[in-house]
Amino acid sequence: MKIIKIYEVINNNRFENPEDAEKVYKAMKSVYFDDNIIMDFSNITYILTSAINHSLGMFIIKYGFKNVIKKIKISNIESDNFKYPIVLSIKLMNEKYEEEIKSKSIKLYDYFNKNELNNEDGDKLKNQIIEIYKMNEVVLLDFGNIAKITKEFFKNATSELFSKYDKDQLKESILVSNIQNKEISKIIEDVLYNK
Repeated sequence: MKIIKIYEVINNNRFENPEDAEKVYKAMKSVYFDDNIIMDFSNITYILTSAINHSLGMFIIKYGFKNVIKKIKISNIESDNFKYPIVLSIKLMNEKYEEEIKSKSIKLYDYFNKNELNNEDGDKLKNQIIEIYKMNEVVLLDFGNIAKITKEFFKNATSELFSKYDKDQLKESILVSNIQNKEISKIIEDVLYNK
């Protein structure tokens, strides 16, 4: 667990300006994929929502609240007044994430017009995944109406990403939704976590 002491990173008790938010974001980003993070607000006497947006919020926009909250915890909030800007930022950034994720989504049933996918389909999908990842660093694969996939489908679809980019980051960046059964879920988990 890595503790990021906001006060020490910005050398100020007011967390409000964009430069300070950028410093905090960079400190968090440097360890995000290697460790869990505690954002420690000890000695902070003032917080602006925009500073939270440009630090914690940047992770929420990329990876969504559900994923980020597993990795980042907040501690030592001195006052209830500070909770409001943090909660507001989380809400706003997650709404942006939800909007953004729609543009990063590949609806597999619509893409292939069938509900069973094999290794050849994975080869066809590979370039589309890479293009979306290059633009957004996040890809959402929507498995709605997909009844069956082969392990080779998912391996082929993601293998080039795994050969070019950081494995731990990809685990956070390849998102899946609307999985129809345990078999599909197991294949995805095996490929993502046992590559």
